[in-house]
Amino acid sequence: MQPAEWIKFRPDIALVHPTVLDEGPSASRAYPIHLVEVGYCSDTNHSVKYAQKQAQHAQLLNVLRTQGYRVDLTVVTLGTTGTIPTTTFQNLERLGMDFSSVTTLLHKLHLLTVKHLGHIVYERRRRETSIDPG
Repeated sequence: MQPAEWIKFRPDIALVHPTVLDEGPSASRAYPIHLVEVGYCSDTNHSVKYAQKQAQHAQLLNVLRTQGYRVDLTVVTLGTTGTIPTTTFQNLERLGMDFSSVTTLLHKLHLLTVKHLGHIVYERRRRETSIDPG
């Protein structure tokens, strides 16, 4: 695979313990590398987007695991009108976030998604009215 092709395997967030990055015998593989991927989808297709994001990073996970790293992938899907699957809360807690942090993050993601939806609808309506019917 060419280096340019690897760009699509870049996760949105990578949480790596500092000892994993040490060189030589002091490097530790006792700590897992946590990859986080976020994807937008229609409100009824969370499971489809989840599967797509898992497939997108399958090769990266295999390469890292083959090299002896412990790697976990957390996929967060956000519906275009602000829906967030209930499992997302537990998934974020497994990353080490406390209740308050998870609640705040999910609230902000929900609001950001709703704001994004407003922009999409605005742009769609603007373009519809600017199209010349003739």
